[in-house]
Formats: sequence, structure tokens, C-alpha cells
Amino acid sequence: MQNKTEIHLGFTGHRPNKLGGYDLSAQGYLDLQADLETYIERNLAVFDVVIGHSGLALGGDTIWSKAILLMKEKHPGRVLFHAEIPMMEQAEAWFKQSDIDFWHEQVERADFKSVYGSLAGHSDSERKKLAAKFLNIRNEGMLDHSTVLLALHDGTAGGTGNAVAYAKKTGLVTHTVHPNVYF
Repeated sequence: MQNKTEIHLGFTGHRPNKLGGYDLSAQGYLDLQADLETYIERNLAVFDVVIGHSGLALGGDTIWSKAILLMKEKHPGRVLFHAEIPMMEQAEAWFKQSDIDFWHEQVERADFKSVYGSLAGHSDSERKKLAAKFLNIRNEGMLDHSTVLLALHDGTAGGTGNAVAYAKKTGLVTHTVHPNVYF
């Protein structure tokens, strides 16, 4: 019996305020999702299994998760979803209930989950510092799990910039697209 080939695709991207805003039904987001779905399809032509890794953040990660989940429905058993969760409290600070609900849906529908920390039992002043730490640890863990990184990055510093720098440092194959392509 032949071993199945697989590829692990990670993604990093900016939050909505650096992309097309918080309306994820805007045309730029729809175009981004369509391109990500096409990228998954192209990898399915080469590999038996595509495992998409998402950090579940608002913005680019959300669109990536939507693409993975749609392709998972379209290609059962061939597209799998790995939720890379910085901490289970990740969505607590979000404002829109639909975003919070989708975060929980992603966790529920994931084939694999990695959780990198917890804010439970910490004071409010500690939580913000710990959240930033866990987000960075999540990025590194996700990239360590990935074969390829897709980056929606404008070249600025921050979480996405840190992920791209880590990928470069570790020699991870990275495909970067500037958000201006979509927004």
C-alpha cells in the first residue's frame, strides 16, 4: 500500500483594520477566499491530502478558515482543518457575535487542534501581555507544523510581520501577497 502524500499550508494575514474593514462580505474578501480555494484545489492536484492551518484571528485568518472549511466539505477526507488556537479565550474581546460564533464553529469543525496557552486565573493586567505572548507562540507553532506559508502582508511590523520573519529564519517556503491586491 502506498503512503498518502500530504502538504500542510499555514497562513498569516493582517486584521480587518489593515485589510478591507470588518465587513467580511466585501468584494476583496470574497476574491481572497476564491483565490485561497483555488490554491487548495491546485495542491489537491499534486497531493493526496491538504491540511490547512489557521490561527483563527479576525481578518485574513477568518477568510483562510472559510476557504479551508468549504474545501473540506467539497473534498471530504482530502482537505483537513488544523485549528491553531493561541488560547481558548481568543474571541472573548471581540465585538460582533457572528465573529465569536464563527470562532467556536472553527474550533468545533477542526480535525486537529493545538492550544498554546490559557488566560484563566490571570489578572486583567496580566491577560493582555499573556495574550500577545500566546499569539506569537501560536504563530511559531503553526509555522513549525506547516510545509508552506501563505502570507497576506504589507511589509509592516506586528504579528503578521513576526510570522513572516520567523518563516524566513526557519527557511519555510513562503508566498507573500500584498493586501493591495485585494483592497
